[in-house]
Formats: sequence, C-alpha cells, structure tokens
Amino acid sequence: MTRLEDLSDGQRCVLLNAVEESDLYSVLMECAPGRDWEELSPHLPDVARIVEDFLSQGLVSLYTYSGDDGSTITDIPAGEAQAIIAAPSSWAPGREPLISLAPTDKGLALYRGEEVSAVG
Repeated sequence: MTRLEDLSDGQRCVLLNAVEESDLYSVLMECAPGRDWEELSPHLPDVARIVEDFLSQGLVSLYTYSGDDGSTITDIPAGEAQAIIAAPSSWAPGREPLISLAPTDKGLALYRGEEVSAVG
C-alpha cells in the first residue's frame, strides 16, 4: 500500500500537478529547478520517470486539450501515453495541442491521504 507521506517530494509535486490538471511543460516547471527550457530540460528524464511510474500504477492519465477547435478534450490511451512521455518534444514550451495530466480516482484517493495499492 502507498500513502501520500510515502512519496518523494518530486512524486508529490507531480501528483499535485495532476490534480491541478497541468500541462507537461507546467509540470516540468513546477517539479524541476530552473526558469526556462534550457535550465529545465536536463531534469526532464527524472520528472518523466515519475509520470511514467504514475501512469503504470494507474494514478494519472494523459489528455490533450485544444481550445481552438471547440474546446475538445481527448483522452490519450495508456499504450500511447508512454511514448508521449518519453518524447522530449511533448514537454517543450509552446506545444500544441497541450498534453496534460489528470488524476485517476486512485490518484485522487492518494492525494486525499488514503492508502492505495502500489501496483496498477
């Protein structure tokens, strides 16, 4: 079982950003030291690894949002999400459509302080 207090600072940061439904660049800005892409990008593998772990554990999901075409929200299938997280271009500033994190019910439960199973 996993509890919120068992998570590292980086994991808590990613979970909070998922609860806030932040886009990937915003997650990187919040969870890594630096102020711009050049300072943030060296930390991308560490933050991406946390997101990948959370995806595989069923704590977060990914979606795209585009306000330009009628505010369409599209869930990204788990099978595609891993490849998107692994691509640095997915995290870059100015990417359209935005790729954002969302908490699953299990992720929300963990954020609220409930114990959740550690395996997806």
